Amino acid sequence: MELLESYEYGFEVFEKDGKQIHKSLSKDDLYTLCSSVAKEIDNNEYSYYYCLLFVILGHGSSGIIKCKTITGNTEYAELSKIMESFQPQNCAALALKPKVFIVQTMEPKDPNQADASGMPDDVNERKQQRIPRESDFLTYTSDEPCYLSDNKFLNSLVKTLEDEQNTWYTNRGINPIPVTEIQSLLIKINRKLKETGSKVAYTTSSLTRKMYLQKRTF
Repeated sequence: MELLESYEYGFEVFEKDGKQIHKSLSKDDLYTLCSSVAKEIDNNEYSYYYCLLFVILGHGSSGIIKCKTITGNTEYAELSKIMESFQPQNCAALALKPKVFIVQTMEPKDPNQADASGMPDDVNERKQQRIPRESDFLTYTSDEPCYLSDNKFLNSLVKTLEDEQNTWYTNRGINPIPVTEIQSLLIKINRKLKETGSKVAYTTSSLTRKMYLQKRTF
């Protein structure tokens, strides 16, 4: 969050009950949070939103997020249902605007970091590739197993953003208004992942226009 805010791009973080980062949400809480974000964006007549960035870091598998219940049991939230909250019929303010989801649903390599419940035997049956056909969504998803102390996916993402900023400052005499197209940025992150020997993240895009990362003041 600090790195994104340093881009000075009018970055607005949704807060609920004073919280900017939400942890250990149940499936219903996660769905409710997404619905609340969508409604706040749609109902705020004094703000103009250019795009949405939604980051989910957790456990699970392709297309599903592992959640805990109050009783300690395991349930699963569907990425497709989360994205549904931001469809034009549910959030008209984001219609024809990029909606970017960065999702990590991994199981830790270190067994000491795994949940006691672990992943169920039917996890393969629960894998989903259900990506909505509606336009203007981009998802960048990794299910690479990792140590919490060495998260190559997040490290590659952060390092790429830092390198991009450094490049902007180095070339600011050449390019006074530095911008980076989002798909080009993902390619650079993929290269970082490849250098670490990790799987390249899974990307799907139905964007109907280009999206840029731009430093507003320089």
